[in-house]
Amino acid sequence: MKVEDSNELELGLCLHDGTYGIDSALERVAISDEPSEAGRAKSMTEKIINRLLAYRRDHLLKFVGVGITKELYDLCPQLCSQLWRRLDAVALIITPEMHSKEAREALSIDSLAATATMDAHSAARKCLK
Repeated sequence: MKVEDSNELELGLCLHDGTYGIDSALERVAISDEPSEAGRAKSMTEKIINRLLAYRRDHLLKFVGVGITKELYDLCPQLCSQLWRRLDAVALIITPEMHSKEAREALSIDSLAATATMDAHSAARKCLK
């Protein structure tokens, strides 16, 4: 997940079969203009869940685990519980510290989170470990 501007999130999805990434998609989710932080978080959580439900329905699949970035968790603190309740999927919060020391030294934190697609692939691999 990457905040593109003040109006939308870039949501990267990566499906993994345990060995390879088998599909990926990039979705844009409009950030709510709710005045309250709690209202914004609830609206964004609902939009993300609805996008995942539509993707699940359209592709005939079941999410087992969902890796989300710490940044997304901070924006939508109820997302993990909603993923469990509505998708029956375990949410894992992925932080930059979870990358190996070599990866952190070779790449800056900014380049580790350069794209939502890269984050999605990384989160999918972390969910399998």
